[in-house]
Amino acid sequence: MAESVLLSHRAQLHEALDRTALLLRLDAFPGLGADRDAELADVLRAVGVRVVADRANLASPSGQTALVTLVCQCAMLGLRIDLDVPDVRQLVSQPPLDANLPLGSALVAWADALFPGCLSRVAVPLLTFAIGDATTIRATGPVVHVTGAEDVAVLAGDRTGATRWYGVGPWGPIGAGAAAAAEAMRAAIPTLTAQLGQPLPHDITWKPRPFTPLRWQLPSPNGRPVGPVDLVSAGAITHATLYTLLRVPGFAADLRAIDHDVLARSNTNRYPLARAADLQLAKVDQLANYTTHAVRIRGIARRLDEDAVAAFGNLAPRVLVGVDDIPTRWFVQRQKPAWVGVGATSHAFVVVSDHLPGHPCAGCVHPLDDGNPLEDIPTIGFVSLWAGLLLAGTLLAPDAATRPGTRRIEAHPMGLYGPDGVKLLPQVHNARCPVCGPQASAS
Repeated sequence: MAESVLLSHRAQLHEALDRTALLLRLDAFPGLGADRDAELADVLRAVGVRVVADRANLASPSGQTALVTLVCQCAMLGLRIDLDVPDVRQLVSQPPLDANLPLGSALVAWADALFPGCLSRVAVPLLTFAIGDATTIRATGPVVHVTGAEDVAVLAGDRTGATRWYGVGPWGPIGAGAAAAAEAMRAAIPTLTAQLGQPLPHDITWKPRPFTPLRWQLPSPNGRPVGPVDLVSAGAITHATLYTLLRVPGFAADLRAIDHDVLARSNTNRYPLARAADLQLAKVDQLANYTTHAVRIRGIARRLDEDAVAAFGNLAPRVLVGVDDIPTRWFVQRQKPAWVGVGATSHAFVVVSDHLPGHPCAGCVHPLDDGNPLEDIPTIGFVSLWAGLLLAGTLLAPDAATRPGTRRIEAHPMGLYGPDGVKLLPQVHNARCPVCGPQASAS
């Protein structure tokens, strides 16, 4: 390959991993300067994993979803991927892949276009991931089976703990793929430490540890028509929410995405529906391209504020909020929709909540404006994916519009093996709430 092409691929990788490098510098390697972000990205590309699947585990939509989620998330981490999968027919659409190609060919086409150079043979992979109970003949190191069921995510350390994928539901497969990507990131930490000349992280989130099998039961609501829904932001959490909803059998909705930004390469480390052809499109137009007969998506390319509401009318009865800006969450709540779901991330932490009239609101959960002290937000793909997965489940919960209480879900995607990996907590009114608190009422 010509040197100029290699340099171009390297520059694209550096730009794509800009926010990942920031997160690792802030949390895992605080002694590392910003001038070494490019070096950090290069070391990540030097880390290789292998992904193995067989026809039996790809004979169901759930198995195909697990494979696509894992491969796409590893590519978004900047890793090299040795892909050993049969080129089977796509049983259901697997966005962001080209639905007209067989599954393996579609994965290769997507990765080569958006993350050129990430697919290659890896002589000694850091980890070998097996989809379901697929056998791993060439494994030279640790093997992790990415397995489970429609509503169960499992990572097993050997084939005896693995089951064959079956069914159509996306909840367990997406959770398992995201959990496996987190294990790949953790396994890469010692290599980063050695190559960058940094001490091992002390923070338990990033500190290396032996692999621990995990099993998580996920919400598995049936797909159902939900009518009109507004999506405030067309960013990473909205991408992850739609990545999930577009795979839910029976789901139907009229969605309206509201965002003023364009899709940049620096977004691609965490936008699971991004494709190379989408770069520089308005984010809302890019999402609208995923419209189907059942899920209709249109975009409003502007920032949500008083002028926008005056221009296009009231918000929909249900609103999904994925925007980083905290005052925008308050603004949505003040419009008094019938239901509000908020997905938020901070570094490697996820909070998802839903809000009904008369109950604790979005301001109760997010009472303080952090003012976005960092111009760029440190982010990583599998954290955003967990936020979107849980937010999609909250929207489709059978009692989402009628239950007497509301949900607050906290998740630690790098700590799913622990007792606090995913927690469902009660919500309470917050006296400091700028929307429904005493001071807000007084003003």
